[in-house]
Amino acid sequence: MKRYYKLISLSLFTIVVWAGFFIPSIPASGNQPEFVIKTQDDQKELGHHLVVSGDYSDNDNISKFLTISEEGSDYFSDRSYLSQKEMLYANPGAEQLIKDYRNFMRGKGYDLKSFYQDDTTLAYVEIDSDINFRGYESINPSFQVDVLDKETKDRTTFELKLTKNSNFDYGDILFVQLKENELQVVASLSSFDHEKGIDSEEYHLFAIDVENQELINDELILENEENITESQSEWQSLDVISAETGENDQNYIVFMKSVQEAESLPNGEERIFMKDSEFIAYNLESKKQSKLDIPEEIQPEDYDDSLHLEGNNLYFSKLKNNELDMSSYDISEQTIASEQTFSTPERDTEESTYYGIEHGYLIIAGRYITNESDASIIIYDPKSAEKIYDGEISADDKMKAVKGELAIHDITFTVGLNEY
Repeated sequence: MKRYYKLISLSLFTIVVWAGFFIPSIPASGNQPEFVIKTQDDQKELGHHLVVSGDYSDNDNISKFLTISEEGSDYFSDRSYLSQKEMLYANPGAEQLIKDYRNFMRGKGYDLKSFYQDDTTLAYVEIDSDINFRGYESINPSFQVDVLDKETKDRTTFELKLTKNSNFDYGDILFVQLKENELQVVASLSSFDHEKGIDSEEYHLFAIDVENQELINDELILENEENITESQSEWQSLDVISAETGENDQNYIVFMKSVQEAESLPNGEERIFMKDSEFIAYNLESKKQSKLDIPEEIQPEDYDDSLHLEGNNLYFSKLKNNELDMSSYDISEQTIASEQTFSTPERDTEESTYYGIEHGYLIIAGRYITNESDASIIIYDPKSAEKIYDGEISADDKMKAVKGELAIHDITFTVGLNEY
């Protein structure tokens, strides 16, 4: 009988582990406050898709992650193991894809930059590779491609080996777009020379023929190198600005090359600011790139300044003196197309104001909710400066009793506004 003890113990352990995956955890938020987004009756269609992410803390000083919608609060601790995994790694857009296309999403990452979708198609591209015994340097890298026809539910799934001269340690998908059966994929390929201490990064545009399942083009757009073994007070960075998943077909992606420097603040913290920045637009149709002559007054000063790309327009946003200045730069015409100023919520300072651009719409909100105040959410159409939504996040009496605080990290939509 003894020889079966280990087998029985292993079986019981397996059952317990798998139960943890599928059995919902015991709700822990019974004593936590309930938050809800309040929406005006004539704005219900927009408010229904709003999702707020944040952390709640009270007297125990333990942060509790949650999301908030019109339906109320969804605490991380109340979810089953698998649902916690989705909530932890997936943003609301990815969670909506999981809800709508669960079979297609099975086994995929949650980064929306790897997806493309329109009314009829959902596409996904990732870079897959083996890692050698040293723990770095990719071996046999390949594209994993999956394309779903939303109407027929047919899927086209295949693997493509990258070109033989692709030598890198890590690959990251930055942008995916489907045009006339051709997938356009922008990816960064990073490598590190351990002998010289050089960190290299290349940005490529790949073209994939979906029908014939072949890689038809690999173009190097830009590259950047940095010696990370030397002590530096400033460093170079290369970032990509692209549109969100599900927006209309894009003509451009924009690269921002910047020189950054760390500045010590009186409170002991550090602030990273940009000493210099350069913008390069790449036309996805003509395959040509051009340097943008961005006026100095609208150039970003640090990473708190928001950048957003939609169509031919690159948006620059700066928050100063309780006002948000937004400038739209027309890439094709190389000129400022519009300049708008938006008020922030009353009583909020720069540090306590949240703002961001989601699917071409500007969201401004209070960043904190306390036992003494709620937080307003205002949404504008930046093209016309028209206010299209005016709501608030409020808490029940439980938070007022314990003097808790909710800190907002992100506000987004479950779907793109073009799907309403």
